[in-house]
Amino acid sequence: MTAGSNPFGIGETTVGGVVDQSVAAIVTADKQGGVVNYKSQLQELLQARGQPPPVYCLVKASGPDHDRRFIVEVRAGNTALGRGSGKSKKQAETRAAHSALEHFLS
Repeated sequence: MTAGSNPFGIGETTVGGVVDQSVAAIVTADKQGGVVNYKSQLQELLQARGQPPPVYCLVKASGPDHDRRFIVEVRAGNTALGRGSGKSKKQAETRAAHSALEHFLS
C-alpha cells in the first residue's frame, strides 16, 4: 500500500454517499469513546463496495512467550489495506482493521 493511495475509491462519489458516511460514523464513534468492531465494519464496507473480504496475515511474531508481539496485515485480494500490532493476534488484527478504515478516510 502506498502513501496516499486509495485502492477502492473510498471517499469518492458513492451511491447516496452511504458507504462514506458509515466510515465517517465509525471514526467519529471511536473518537468519542464508542465501542466499534473494526473488523466487522471493514468487512461490511468491503462487501458494500463489491470487494473481496478482508484476510488477516501474520507478518511477524516476536519476543519471548510471556511477552509476544504480533504484526498483522489486512488485505483485500492483492491489496494491502492496513497493518496493526499488539500483544495478541486478535489485538493486532483489530488494529490493522482500524488502520484500514482510517486510511479510507484520508
